[in-house]
Amino acid sequence: MSGAEAILDHVTIFAVWRALGGGVLRRGRGRAFWRDGDGWSVALSDAKGTWFDHRDGIGGGLLDLVVRARGGNRADALRWLAESFGLPLQSRPLTATERMRYARVAQEAGPLARAALAWHGARLSELEDQAREASERPDWAALASVAPELRRMRALSAEGTVREYLREREADPDGAAALVRIGRAWEAACRAVVEAAVEAWGAEDAAA
Repeated sequence: MSGAEAILDHVTIFAVWRALGGGVLRRGRGRAFWRDGDGWSVALSDAKGTWFDHRDGIGGGLLDLVVRARGGNRADALRWLAESFGLPLQSRPLTATERMRYARVAQEAGPLARAALAWHGARLSELEDQAREASERPDWAALASVAPELRRMRALSAEGTVREYLREREADPDGAAALVRIGRAWEAACRAVVEAAVEAWGAEDAAA
């Protein structure tokens, strides 16, 4: 998960409102503290992560609220959110150990599970690349589009992964097969790394 996506995924708009210095909310409405605070004109939805200022007829999501209250641009708003909520902006790639473990699980599973795991790994990598590219540009619309699917794919259980793979295989056989091939190539590369490391350790032991 990219840092930008983690921030937008884990921070609620009510929490952002409070962190910005917003006052109490009444039935999801607050006073616009960035101006005179006239009336209860700002409506917030924690479920949707949105706000709307009925006096000025403007609104948006988390970043828009930060920009409205603090000024600056969306990049500034993202940095402020990261600092305020202790969330890293940089994404963390899988470690070599995590990649090897994923490959080993796939190797030990049955044929259908192996195909589903390979498909899932390739699909996750595809979505993560899209999220990373969107956050680096930055393209907030693209990030908002890909983030829900990435969250859903990450939350799948083992059984859910198999069911999702079977649905995708039925809906788009060629696309699902292509992702399985990509995932299996990645698994093979991970196994090659493990085998090379074992061989190197064996050579060192023999020399000693």
